[in-house]
Amino acid sequence: MEGVARARASHLNPFIAGPFVLKVVSLVGVFLGNGLGLACTNIYYPSLRQALAEDAYLGRVTASTSWLILGAVPIDTAAAGALQGLIGLRWTLVCEAIGLLFGVLWVLGARIRNLRTLPDRASIEMTEESPLVSQADQVQIEA
Repeated sequence: MEGVARARASHLNPFIAGPFVLKVVSLVGVFLGNGLGLACTNIYYPSLRQALAEDAYLGRVTASTSWLILGAVPIDTAAAGALQGLIGLRWTLVCEAIGLLFGVLWVLGARIRNLRTLPDRASIEMTEESPLVSQADQVQIEA
């Protein structure tokens, strides 16, 4: 049974050669880093979205962002499958790692990195040239 576990660990982590313990430690580190990143994203992003979106549009903003994010999953899966068929598993994983690094670089270069407190909706400057919603699309909501 131990041989099966070692074989599976070597397939899960094809870039690390060496003893079984090194492979397990590297996988634990990868999953820990991924979990911390997901936890931070799942806390900070909804808080920022709730602070910036007006109450009347919060449901629409949440649904739209969820649709865009989850709508990319099947496209990414199909692209990864096609890429794996063309260049193999190892180079597909390299391409995906490079793509993840570009995502990190995008966040590091964004203005949100310097944001220390959530802005108040009243402090967001809106001009008539660039409103969030055009005057024709605004709906009067009566309480």
